[in-house]
Amino acid sequence: MIKTILKKIRGSEFLANTLILLSGTTIAQMLPFIFSPIISRLFTAEDFSVYGVFISIYSIFGVLLALRYDMSIMMPKKDEDAKQLVMLSFILSLIISSLIMISLLLFGENISVLLNIQALNKWILLLPVSALFLSINNILINWFNRKKEYKTIAFNRVQRNASITGANLGFGALKIDSGGLIISQLISDAIAAFYYLWNFYKKELKGKKKFDKKASLALAKQEKDFPLFTLPTNFIDTFSMQLPILLITAYFSTQLSGSYFFAYRILGLPMSMIGAAYAQTFFQKFVSIIKEEDYKAAKTFLGKSWALLFSIIIVPAIVVALFGPWLFSFIFGQEWLESGKIASILIFYITFAFISSPTSSTYIALKMQKYSLIFGIASLTYRFLSFYLGYIFKDFYFAIAMLVICEIVEIIIYNTVVIIKLNRMTKQKEVHLTT
Repeated sequence: MIKTILKKIRGSEFLANTLILLSGTTIAQMLPFIFSPIISRLFTAEDFSVYGVFISIYSIFGVLLALRYDMSIMMPKKDEDAKQLVMLSFILSLIISSLIMISLLLFGENISVLLNIQALNKWILLLPVSALFLSINNILINWFNRKKEYKTIAFNRVQRNASITGANLGFGALKIDSGGLIISQLISDAIAAFYYLWNFYKKELKGKKKFDKKASLALAKQEKDFPLFTLPTNFIDTFSMQLPILLITAYFSTQLSGSYFFAYRILGLPMSMIGAAYAQTFFQKFVSIIKEEDYKAAKTFLGKSWALLFSIIIVPAIVVALFGPWLFSFIFGQEWLESGKIASILIFYITFAFISSPTSSTYIALKMQKYSLIFGIASLTYRFLSFYLGYIFKDFYFAIAMLVICEIVEIIIYNTVVIIKLNRMTKQKEVHLTT
């Protein structure tokens, strides 16, 4: 049995690449998970609330910086064209992060007051710096994914999480409250960005022509769907994903905000540990199938991916749904009982999101970005309404339940649209072949 599995892995480039990324990602994510019972006792829910707001804003900025040209790196047939998109993404990220820094120097304190979290004031200027490192990481992950250099990606994930875990433990021991979590994030993102940059320079730029302005502008025009459709879609999606933390902080309390963020962070481990790793190799494979116009095979591949991810998450999901409060209070400390209650509800949404994690890349491969924008606007609307109604009714858990129900419904519709699209493309091809 084991020999058969190993033989299949060796014979399949896709499975081998997925295993490399998965093994590196698993090791990387196990580090913060193993040490989270210690970290949860070094920082309070209020500390995680400030950190959660910081992460929410920096994640939103991170999407904006490259105008989503980073996601177009997989598309050109020639590596030289893809390299020019990398350089264009770098330049845009640097310019836009500088503009954000100027804006925060002028209006930073107003943002802290608006979000009802003045503790963020002293760290707010780190936001554009962290976002720049995040953008560089996103750009070069797409490049190394294109080049199938999965060992580079896997190694960097391990060292990135090792650095943030070590920094969390160190700053926590020094009692540096929420700033310890924020600075840890900055350090790990910076180390990861410089590692990718060094590898990219050494392999692709050293002694070679670097930036071709004319070629980059031509490619920017050619891939204009990314800033026109993918950027607003991703911005709205990221903003709406981060919206719960911001609204809980503003409408309820920093205690509940920190508890929600901690619960989501722990439950998000399967998403980043397995789902994200699989989604990256899935995208590369799915794009290659679509280029061959084998839409039936693409649909089969997508269905098998959903089935595989379902089989991975179903048992842990049931355990969290049944024993969430007890598990969180036992593993992380009594202070995190509230996080366990939140986790036992959120796990239903996390399960659907985990299974559906490869689907978003199919919208790019099938050039369906305009549909993603519609879904993004819908999610922004129901996420806001869920917490606003919870605020009106003064019931935090009503807001969480409404959020989970809406998320599941949207994911089902989101996946159904892809299947309908693939079915239509299959029929169109069959008609074309018979005429």
